[in-house]
This record gives sequence, structure tokens and C-alpha cells, in this order.
Amino acid sequence: MKLLKKFLLICIGIVVFITALSICKFAVTGTSLLNDIQLKFYELQLKTQKLPENTEFVEIKSVLGKLNGNGNGIDFLNTMLICSDLTFDELNSYYTDMGLDVIQQTSSKFSHKILEHNAEIEYEALKDMVSSENYYVVFQYKSGNALNNFDVRGH
Repeated sequence: MKLLKKFLLICIGIVVFITALSICKFAVTGTSLLNDIQLKFYELQLKTQKLPENTEFVEIKSVLGKLNGNGNGIDFLNTMLICSDLTFDELNSYYTDMGLDVIQQTSSKFSHKILEHNAEIEYEALKDMVSSENYYVVFQYKSGNALNNFDVRGH
């Protein structure tokens, strides 16, 4: 009888442990999903911005997580690669009014001080190009606007 009680207690303990792991996994996956949806929403906002004349959309890339600084929190970075005959100053003036930033893109990898913690963005369209003249990145960076701060990517 004692052996049966020990066996039942062990079985119940295993079931409780597996259930707790499943709940934790769901909580982590659920929070990640909410922040992924928010990232796609920000990406859509950027993509729907009207382009200036003589400018064409090339590619959009986004990343989220703890991108810079210290402490906990989710950062969102959405980037849109464009090709334009306009000058940097003309593009900067155009997009600054929309609350967006512009940098000239000189390689296939996005390089900016925002990306401190090993996050990386690479544009497929520029991988095999010899010259990336007339390419610019329009980007928006948002910090601390996560739908759920329990996402492990923010720690």
C-alpha cells in the first residue's frame, strides 16, 4: 500500500511538473506572438508611407528585442530600403516631417548605433551589388511600447 501511494505521488508530481512547463511555454510563446504582431503593425505603418517622387521601394526588414541600452524592455526597429534620385538632404527633410529617420546605405548590412546587442539586418537586394549608390534606409525605432514586456527577447 505504501509503495502504491509513493507511485501515485510520483505520477501526480510528474503531471504537475509537465503541466507547469506547458503553461510557461505557452506564456512565453504568447507574449512573443503579441510583440511579433506589433512589429508587423509598425512595419505596415512604415510601408504605407507615401514615397517622394523619383523614389522606389526596394525592401523592408524589421527586428525586435533588446537592441540597445541596458535593463529590460522590448525595442522595435523597422527599416525600409529605398532607391532614390533625390539627395540625402531632400529625403531627410521629407521623412523628418513624418517622424522617420533616413541614412544612406553603403552596404548590404544596416549599421547604426541603435543595434548594440548583436541584432542584425541585411538587405537581400544589396548582397550582390557592387555599388549601393542612391540607396537609403528609412527607419523608425520605438522603445518601451511592447504589448507585453514578459517577452524573453527583451531581457
